Amino acid sequence: MDSSCAIFNQQLNAIKNAAHLTCLDGDLNTLNNCFQGHFLRQGERMELTNEGKVQAELVSLYESYTAFTHPLTPQLLKYDLVVVLGSTFGNMQHRLKNVLNHFNNGLRFDRVVVLGSTRKMDARMESEKILRELSEAGLMGARPQGNHPLPTTEAQAAQYIVDYSRWPLGFPAISVLDTPCPTGKKRADTADTIYTLQKQGDFLKPGVKILFVSSQPFALKQSEDIRSVLKGEYNFDMMADDVLIKAHPLDQPFGYKNMNDNIARLLYQVLKNHEAGISKSCPTLIIKSERNEL
Repeated sequence: MDSSCAIFNQQLNAIKNAAHLTCLDGDLNTLNNCFQGHFLRQGERMELTNEGKVQAELVSLYESYTAFTHPLTPQLLKYDLVVVLGSTFGNMQHRLKNVLNHFNNGLRFDRVVVLGSTRKMDARMESEKILRELSEAGLMGARPQGNHPLPTTEAQAAQYIVDYSRWPLGFPAISVLDTPCPTGKKRADTADTIYTLQKQGDFLKPGVKILFVSSQPFALKQSEDIRSVLKGEYNFDMMADDVLIKAHPLDQPFGYKNMNDNIARLLYQVLKNHEAGISKSCPTLIIKSERNEL
């Protein structure tokens, strides 16, 4: 492990102390055991409630960790490939609108891929009523009215957004990839969808510059998932909006529990990548977002 991991270790020990966990301070493996025991959610993220207590000291610390709370912007002006990670119907609209906004501000790329899956629409966040009415971020102005068939899976929802949104002249072609649910899982996760992308040989070529698109506070965790599949063969950047952070503030139980869970999963995947020899570094939790010209 390189020097970045010593800083990461200090930051995670600060989280442990601010949460008043009874575990002893220790190395990353010790903290991983602690966080897995105290921070992991039960069930799916969508099943989290907005009930319970929050630790004000920990909320303040999380808010200072800008790599979780601030938007991440592209580091280059030109990419070969933009990859939008799958999510709920509303989140995918925000992510695609984020790509569109950056395109309108001068970002250029050759093609866009949205990574969907066979995950079924969630009745609480993607009901028929929501699907018919929700038009986040000003997309889907061309959405049909009436009895047009609604999507039933995440990949279908991604295609639905793509088909019924207005894209400016010159905007690159958008493809949607569908990842089946692996045996033994409730749904395909980020790594599963990256495997699907990897199998498409025409997308990932040597030297390709890739921009992955997500939402905060998940970008760091998902970057580790991506790295676990690509195994250092490709360099990539992350872009993320802060819509979910604003919708679910960290001082509210849902946002607080979601962040705790995210921290635990991030640390776990960092260590898995170390064990596999994929990476020797650790994430930086306090960042400045800058854009560099080629």
